[in-house]
Amino acid sequence: MPERRRLPALPGEVGWWLAVAAAILLAFFFRLGAWPLFDLDEGAFAQATREMMASGNYLATWLDGRPRYDKPIFSYWMQALAVQLFGAREFAFRLPSALAASIWVVAVFAFARGRLGTPGAAAAALLIALAAGSMVIGRAATADAWLNLWLALTFLEIARWQEAPRRSILLRAYLWMGLGFLTKGPVAVVIPLLASLAFFASEGRWREWLRAAFDLRGWAVFLVVALPWYLLILAQEGADFFYGFFVEHNLLRFLETREGHGGSVFYYLVVLPLVLSPFAGWMISALRRWRQRPRGLERLAWIWFGVVFVLFSLSSTQLPHYILYGVTPLLLVLAMHRDQLRSQWLAFLPALLLFALMLAMPWMLAFAAGQLDRAYEVELAERGLAILDGRYLVSILAFTVAAFTIVWVRQLQIWHRLIAIAALQALALTTTFIPAVAAIQQGPVREAAEIARDLQADVVAYSINMPSFSVYRGMATERRMPVPGEVAVTRSHAVADIAAAYPDCELDILYHEGGIVLLKVLREGGRCDGA
Repeated sequence: MPERRRLPALPGEVGWWLAVAAAILLAFFFRLGAWPLFDLDEGAFAQATREMMASGNYLATWLDGRPRYDKPIFSYWMQALAVQLFGAREFAFRLPSALAASIWVVAVFAFARGRLGTPGAAAAALLIALAAGSMVIGRAATADAWLNLWLALTFLEIARWQEAPRRSILLRAYLWMGLGFLTKGPVAVVIPLLASLAFFASEGRWREWLRAAFDLRGWAVFLVVALPWYLLILAQEGADFFYGFFVEHNLLRFLETREGHGGSVFYYLVVLPLVLSPFAGWMISALRRWRQRPRGLERLAWIWFGVVFVLFSLSSTQLPHYILYGVTPLLLVLAMHRDQLRSQWLAFLPALLLFALMLAMPWMLAFAAGQLDRAYEVELAERGLAILDGRYLVSILAFTVAAFTIVWVRQLQIWHRLIAIAALQALALTTTFIPAVAAIQQGPVREAAEIARDLQADVVAYSINMPSFSVYRGMATERRMPVPGEVAVTRSHAVADIAAAYPDCELDILYHEGGIVLLKVLREGGRCDGA
């Protein structure tokens, strides 16, 4: 009989630690500042941080001269600290998120070592670090990586509590919820309370949940952490903050579609495979375990994920990263059952989905360009087709071929191959795909801002909401119709509106690329009358 091929020996303790460290560096720090800030979110957070620092008021945030009540203060403080250390550049604005994501991975690794062993813990940590959605929030200059960290730490404390209730564990859970409330508000409390209630109820452990949920010392810790800033900002901003944050950006955001981010109850069924890429097939395999009625940690993990999935599927405002608040327990379950992943087709076909989408981008963009009407969108698509050129295709094709090659390395276990494919995916995203998308969408905004920065004129933004323009210009940019003598940044389809408002004025086009226009409204013959 032919000799059976042996699988290579697993790495030792040090090897697993090194693998996790390498994944953290690749996923969150490699080329962290290599592309412009993305609008809307990165630009808004970065500019609000700049205005906070310029004003010296570290309680309230303003964006282009207007109050910004979207998020609490914690992530702005972290960005301000990074900017103080490294200057106002992309790396500094994104560094706090990269640190938060790194702590997230290490915390899960430390938790899982005593329950899954070092290989299982490393599997969980590698899954979390290298999933596409984790990489995105771990590199974004927003509050999401911090909120995700606090939710993940709260989940881990609840998992410890259900194993062996101790007051120190409970107080830490309230600490993390307090920091989450200071980072993004009520969601940091709603998810843990709902998920833990559902779990303890499913196990008939009502009294334990009630004792933990109404622990006065725990709520005292929560209030000490979260309450001071809320009291100070309410005293400073009054009812406007209360309505803007709690009503507009929390209650109504759940009940109504905001900023065009609508969806359906099936939205996250479509989004989840991309967020988990390249591990969607692994998740489908793990779902079969639910029929065995898991208990303890695994049941808590599934319930936490299910609560997040249902809660945001029912929300009227939906964004892809919301589902990440339930991904920590889900990926922990995948690590638990890593050796039961046996179907090669199920594992690898979904793993290659994102590579296929990246390869198809030029053709998808060409098709979309033929369906567009507005000048800005048409010009943006044309710029995209110029940037997604042969070099882009060769690069993505090389990564895709390498991924296919890994599929056929039968000496490695399936989950080892998926981790290797995830590392290739991370390299493809950070070296080719994300820089290309940033160059298409944000390159013209940054170039226009750099020109505007050197002009001796007032600059306003008209019919455009891209706060990164203010970041790169180095000052707030008021949003309104320009008046004669002023410079305006706008989208190409809005130039006609300005021309119609000032029929006796000449418009001097200072910059026009990718649908972004920088123009000056000039007087003609010494006068310029508005319509």
